[in-house]
Amino acid sequence: MLYQLIIIDPELSSGSHRETFDIGLFRSREEAVRTAGLYLSGVKGFCDHPCTYEIHEKEVCGPDAADGGKVYMAVGWNTGSGGETDVIESPCFVSESQAHAVFEQMKKRYARSEWTIQCRRIGRAEWSEGFIRTRS
Repeated sequence: MLYQLIIIDPELSSGSHRETFDIGLFRSREEAVRTAGLYLSGVKGFCDHPCTYEIHEKEVCGPDAADGGKVYMAVGWNTGSGGETDVIESPCFVSESQAHAVFEQMKKRYARSEWTIQCRRIGRAEWSEGFIRTRS
């Protein structure tokens, strides 16, 4: 099991849209919570606004799942005026070939405009430089 840290900016969220930042996958819930605290207290953008966080459990499929330093996920989404919507993710796989097989199955089953296979490093926090809001 891995733990996916998602930070949410509620001020930029409205209705069914949630402005989220996928920070990373971690080996323990405690590591994800600790990373959330670091972001919410010291990373530009995240500490400047009333952001919150969620931690989602992610299944890992494959031999020696806990030992690898990276995993692969198939991800699909639709793109509209509000950005990415209807995001769907596969479980995590230790081999890229497993992710490709599930990727093809998901593309047949779910109607999404965009698809990718992500390679994610376990324990690596993304969005390390934060974000800045701009006014239009």
